[in-house]
Amino acid sequence: MTAVILELDEEQIRTGYATVTKVDDKGRRKGKVSLSDVADVLREVFRLDAEGRQVRMVSRFAKNGYLAYGQNGPKWAAVKELPPDDYVLVAGQAYKVTLPRLVAVVSNYSYNGPRIFWTPDDELTPGSKIYPLMIGNIDSHGSVCLGNTGLHCKTPEDMEKYVRQVVEAPANGHYLSAKTNVDKLYRALTKQWAPGIGRKHGTTLGKLLAETV
Repeated sequence: MTAVILELDEEQIRTGYATVTKVDDKGRRKGKVSLSDVADVLREVFRLDAEGRQVRMVSRFAKNGYLAYGQNGPKWAAVKELPPDDYVLVAGQAYKVTLPRLVAVVSNYSYNGPRIFWTPDDELTPGSKIYPLMIGNIDSHGSVCLGNTGLHCKTPEDMEKYVRQVVEAPANGHYLSAKTNVDKLYRALTKQWAPGIGRKHGTTLGKLLAETV
């Protein structure tokens, strides 16, 4: 096993070099390395450390576009609300449906896919009731089965586009009851939203944020 001992002091830093002692099965050897080489090594250490850490979320009811956001190194996670809008839901056929306000949890490192909920509230608070958007391939926890869609969200700025792609992806009703016909459900939703969707699995926005944090 090899160990490297780095020595830094002000005098060495002024010269642009640092003393390094290498310890291995051959003994101890001391030498000089440039500060640029030292910086490269430390940069790699910091990168590996950041990638290994958990993302810590901070709830922010502020005008920053997110209900909560956290990042460590290249890994990020965010909770965002999306205003009511028209979506094209696809089963056997395509149906234009107006969905209520959505709350989405998305990250670029989770293998479980995003989580999507709906809420009847116009103004969100920690006490707002939210319900899993149990249409298509979304389960009672709000988790989306992405199947073979190949969809990924690379940056937080892509969240709205990504959620739309997920919701509008063709669905087979994987998590719905065996009695539910997806085309029939979507056809009914073109007329009006069904407030009973996900109702018995409801939670609050505050609890969702606590789980995410």
